[in-house]
Amino acid sequence: MTLEKSLPLVDVNASFSGREIQHIHDRMPMPFDQAGFELTQVPGGFAPQFYIQLNMSDADQPVEHLLLSDGFSSVSVYLEQKNEKMELGASSSGTVNSFSRLVDNYLLTVMGEVPPSAVKLIAEGVKLRSD
Repeated sequence: MTLEKSLPLVDVNASFSGREIQHIHDRMPMPFDQAGFELTQVPGGFAPQFYIQLNMSDADQPVEHLLLSDGFSSVSVYLEQKNEKMELGASSSGTVNSFSRLVDNYLLTVMGEVPPSAVKLIAEGVKLRSD
């Protein structure tokens, strides 16, 4: 195995040209009870840390994001309107595992650096709030 002495430069500004960039660290968290969903099961020790709604340019409704943590690992829960480019089921990339499923007219995705069984457990325990 050989290591490169340097990596090519990437023009990050050019890749986002013409697109609005949202910085979630500038957003004020909202109370989790305002979320359109609730959790019925999470692995031991995990609790909500913050909840926000993100307005995406290609979505009619905001994407909901809840961050869970046990103080060591974190897991993100996303709820958005379903679209044509949906990929359902389990996937992984390196140490990040995810699980996506449909909940009524929404795509639910749970992802984090936790075992596949943990993201699936959380995803299967999400239900929409009834108003």
